[in-house]
Amino acid sequence: ALEISPFERWFSKVARNMWIRIEYLNYDVFDPGEKLIGNRTRTGDARVPFNILEPDPLDPTTLLIAGRARAEDLGGISYLDTDGIRGTIGVPYRKFDYEWSWWAFEQNADVVRANIPTGNQTPGNAFLTVVPTLRNGQLRDDTFLFFDDSFEARAHVESWGTDMKWLFKRSPQWPGLRVDPLIEARFLQLHENMHVVGVFTGESAFAGPLANPLVTIIDSDSMNHIYGAGAGLSVRFVTPWVTFGVEPRGSLALNTYRSRVVAENVLANGVSQRTVDDGTTFSPTAELSAYFRLHPTPHCTIVGGYNALFVARVARPYESVRYDLLTDPVTGQIVSSDISVDTDFRMMLLHGFSIGAEFTFK
Repeated sequence: ALEISPFERWFSKVARNMWIRIEYLNYDVFDPGEKLIGNRTRTGDARVPFNILEPDPLDPTTLLIAGRARAEDLGGISYLDTDGIRGTIGVPYRKFDYEWSWWAFEQNADVVRANIPTGNQTPGNAFLTVVPTLRNGQLRDDTFLFFDDSFEARAHVESWGTDMKWLFKRSPQWPGLRVDPLIEARFLQLHENMHVVGVFTGESAFAGPLANPLVTIIDSDSMNHIYGAGAGLSVRFVTPWVTFGVEPRGSLALNTYRSRVVAENVLANGVSQRTVDDGTTFSPTAELSAYFRLHPTPHCTIVGGYNALFVARVARPYESVRYDLLTDPVTGQIVSSDISVDTDFRMMLLHGFSIGAEFTFK
């Protein structure tokens, strides 16, 4: 007879009791909200239409922009109904159960566009979209980038992650109820981008249209790698046909991030600026899962539930842009721009529902 190695005996025992779970995910991701595109002014956020009469930064001595203006925000961006998938492999041991999960979401993208009445942008009676900026790092009420032809902002988010969980079988022998401690290790990647494109033709200027329209691009990109370890509880009510459970968990995590801003054709064609910021910051997470499991057969289980994941400090692209115009110290005229990275962190929430099946090998 062939001799069976200890590893083969262990693998045969584990394989007969392991489980595989596949789930469809439908989550909402915390969207930007009504975040102003640009820097706030001293007196407000400049969203509502207002009258403007300003020298244009392209040439303060000859161009004059007059009319009605409005600054846009990202309120129209929505990250609802993000589809994803999660796979889990579980292995039971005498004193604990081990699970390894991997999940990923599709890229969710949206766009907001300004309603600019092109073809009727007469000097003195134009309707402009503006991006409020600082001037030499100071808050102002009269410093803007102007767009009289078109303006749009596109945003997208995508994420994936993996986690490992050890569930220790320490619950008292209560009828139908189990309360067990668990520990976990997780990794999460969150990637988000904001891409702004605005066109200025000069039709709104008293000096006349530009020979070459100015197509300004501001692209802000943030990548977050969040990793850490934590602990929690698994509370389950078990019957032969159905199981209900909740799992509150928390982790002490770090976020190794990279923020990048690229600005092209600001104030003049052919001008480009690229800035990058990276580092590591403390970014704890908290997660709550509630689920049910139906047991139609010993080998197949129908699973479903709700999950909410909070990440405390995430670099987000629309919060990480510094909008600044710089002046000549002698003449006071605007001569260059400093559209650059200025990383800021916000809370991120991913939450939604899951449905799937679990297969146990017995």
